[in-house]
Amino acid sequence: MPFASNIWAIDYCAARLASIIFEMMKEKIEHVGKFDNPYQAMMLGNGNIGSLCYGDKELKFSLDLASLWDERPEPELKENYTYPNMLYCMKNDWNEYLRLFDGSYLHSYPSKINAGTLVFSREVLNDDRFTINLNSPKLELVSRKGNLEAVCFATVPVLLLSVPLKERYTFLPPLYLTKAETQGGLGYKEGHFETDGQFRAYIPPMYENKIYFVLFLEKEEKDGRKIFITIGTGLKEDVETGKKLLLQVAKNESQYRKEHQEYWSRYWATSDLYIPEKKLMHLYDVCRYFFACNSHGSYPMALQGIWTKNDGTLPPWHGDYHNDINLEMSYESYLKNGNFKEGKVLCDYLWDRRDIWKSFARDFAKTDGYLIPGVMSQSGIPLGGWPMYALSPNCTIWLSKCFDDYYRYTMDRDFLQNRAYPFFQEIEKSVHELLRPDQDGCLTYGWSSSPEINDCNKNAILPQSNWELSLLHYLYETLLYFEKELGISSSCYVETQKQLRPYVRDKDGAMLIAPGLPYSESHRHFSHLLMEKNLGLLTPEHDLDQLHKDLAKLGSVLHVY
Repeated sequence: MPFASNIWAIDYCAARLASIIFEMMKEKIEHVGKFDNPYQAMMLGNGNIGSLCYGDKELKFSLDLASLWDERPEPELKENYTYPNMLYCMKNDWNEYLRLFDGSYLHSYPSKINAGTLVFSREVLNDDRFTINLNSPKLELVSRKGNLEAVCFATVPVLLLSVPLKERYTFLPPLYLTKAETQGGLGYKEGHFETDGQFRAYIPPMYENKIYFVLFLEKEEKDGRKIFITIGTGLKEDVETGKKLLLQVAKNESQYRKEHQEYWSRYWATSDLYIPEKKLMHLYDVCRYFFACNSHGSYPMALQGIWTKNDGTLPPWHGDYHNDINLEMSYESYLKNGNFKEGKVLCDYLWDRRDIWKSFARDFAKTDGYLIPGVMSQSGIPLGGWPMYALSPNCTIWLSKCFDDYYRYTMDRDFLQNRAYPFFQEIEKSVHELLRPDQDGCLTYGWSSSPEINDCNKNAILPQSNWELSLLHYLYETLLYFEKELGISSSCYVETQKQLRPYVRDKDGAMLIAPGLPYSESHRHFSHLLMEKNLGLLTPEHDLDQLHKDLAKLGSVLHVY
């Protein structure tokens, strides 16, 4: 029996015992009073659009679209922005290395963009109660100034606000849209509002004749007013498509509410879990809620998910894709709770962009196969920044583990044969071309790093690290596992795997970061233990002594006893 089936058998039995209690708990997210900070906001999302609700002197709804990006490539990409030149500069011209491969991250673009904010002319009162019921997520605000409801429909990119009849609001675009890049902006021209019958739209010009739009359709009823909102990108004619969508949703609102309920019922029904500690139970439910808000659309979650910091400045770290820990570990949890549809979004995203990864391997690394930037925009533009991590081939291997994970839990042989195995083969082509035997005959890139040890200085360039070794071992072990599953016999991967150096350890047998570099201070990545904590190469069943040594080392450094 596959190991996933054993886990599911245990999970299922426990889940059924807890299901009645789980239903009675009816977990929810709740806040009372003022909170004028988007980091404390109430969050709605459907994988395509999202909203943050918060307020103090005014009630605000920040609006986001997952695909709303400024995708202009940074100017450095037009220079000698290649892997061979990066290695040359790393060894011979450190200032040029920083200018070209780290400095490329300092531009305002590429970047995720916030669509704007609805600002309601009501003060948030100290006894205002904000609630999101997780069973069928919608935001309910109970207030002496009048109640309000917001729902981000699960099946269409539409946000519906139900407000009192006389409720008034304004729409504010992000301040950075029209600022010059030297002032931390994007340099767009002023946007404008258009009114067309029952529609109102904000349409800012972007670049290369592209636009985005925020489209409103209002509908008055005897007990209040409904505001249907959608967000889109593209060209001017795409606004008409948005109008048709809003008309359709407004006409068939009850049907879309039903679909919304059905989606969330299916999502929660994949598994149940009961934790007696209420705070942990609540945290578990909220994390699952956030995962669905961010990952049942067309894109995997970016650095801040579908939501964008909304304080007048561009989002931190461009709101980009960091493929060295942030994205990977966001997609390790869905496997045990059974939300495979949402988790597969990352696999589909990577698969659908095979031509982009092939072009990056060819143009940047000068290799065949696939290579994926470690830090990138949604379309796959490399952003650079701390290039010893952001442009490391290792990031490609770790990110692609999502294919392996999906197969091992679903045992979908068609997926293995036609997606996971071919994808890993193409990765190996690029990685293999970059590897060179060292003086001991062991394969290495000729340089190494371990995120984010020594930040972005010369000391960050290491001898072959355990981060590099663990991912190389994982790549070849996974390919051999896939071939065994498919009944394929290949000797090339076996021979390459034999040329990989064993993990580097200290005199007591604990894992080092790299030769001569022990783990001696707290660090969030723990990348030197990737073979244990993420890749499953060392397990309690077979390597318990090793795990004990490494946990003891962590405990001594972190002062955990």
